[in-house]
Amino acid sequence: MVSAGDGPPLTFIHGLGWDHEMWLPALNRYAGRYRTFAGDSRGHGLSDKPDGPYTMTHFADDWAGALKAVSALPGCIVGLSQGGMVAQALAIAAPELVSCLVLVSTTCRASPDTSANMSDRLESMRKSGARAGAEIAATSIFSEGFRTANPDYIDTFIQARTAQPQEPLISAMAALSDFDYRSGLEKLDLPTLVIAGLEDTLTPPNAVREVATHIPGAELVEMPGAGHIIPAEQPEAFYETIDTFLSQHYAATN
Repeated sequence: MVSAGDGPPLTFIHGLGWDHEMWLPALNRYAGRYRTFAGDSRGHGLSDKPDGPYTMTHFADDWAGALKAVSALPGCIVGLSQGGMVAQALAIAAPELVSCLVLVSTTCRASPDTSANMSDRLESMRKSGARAGAEIAATSIFSEGFRTANPDYIDTFIQARTAQPQEPLISAMAALSDFDYRSGLEKLDLPTLVIAGLEDTLTPPNAVREVATHIPGAELVEMPGAGHIIPAEQPEAFYETIDTFLSQHYAATN
């Protein structure tokens, strides 16, 4: 777990195959106003990599324990993709620990589209190696326009994804196959922002919209031209959207 700044706790949870470094721009941006945290889910980055498969409950329990250990609860939780699923699980299981939610490029239940994408990645990894799976990941999480305009970024992503341990990644993929938070979300009573990329093919806009429909009072923002990894593709628009939400529902103390 890394942290920066002082103020109300604000925690960022990464998606499948990423780690806390995804959120270093967020730590830099918010450290002047919030006590800002980012960490690595099990199987990722510097965290332990126990044998899998993993479940959303594993991830949520791990994060709850980590945040309690650093006194970062209750606080605002920002989760992207699988991190958004973990944030939902935290809010449902222990609503007293979560002040507000920002859910990005995520879904509230296992879907055939996501399962098919994970199956394609696994089959490619088995047949052709880690790089083939990473190439499928790049195609599914970045919009076509971003890939075309940023070939060096995409190549760096593929190299990094290829180099990381593959068995923990496979174990984390398993967590995407069996969860449904719809009934739990309907009981939540906290400010929530849901952000969707209109060019997202991994968690299509309709799937992200469904999250917002099940959370009473949730605000939905859709970003034209953005794929799955919105903080990479449209960082200023992304963080400005979060800034507005925080100013309205989770104002900093300074």
